[in-house]
Amino acid sequence: MKRHLVAMGALAVVAGCSREPPSPGGPPGAPAISEAEVLLREYLERHHPAIRPGTPAYGVFIKDVLWGVYPELSEHRKADEIHRFATEYVNRPDAPAR
Repeated sequence: MKRHLVAMGALAVVAGCSREPPSPGGPPGAPAISEAEVLLREYLERHHPAIRPGTPAYGVFIKDVLWGVYPELSEHRKADEIHRFATEYVNRPDAPAR
């Protein structure tokens, strides 16, 4: 029984460590928002306020980012991080417009 509890405790520690730290100002347990995602959301707020994360239009926007449709993002000093985030987003199994 004692070994079972130790194994359960170790599993809980490992599961807890695999999560990203919560985003500042977000609800507890919410995944952290990367700097690239913040940059993309700010860009959307300024240029395409109707597009919201998690929608099919957001999926199309992310693909357009990968295709270089937005020169402001392609030439941004954080372009590598933006491209990395977009690639990871498109490859998620639950990503819209996959």
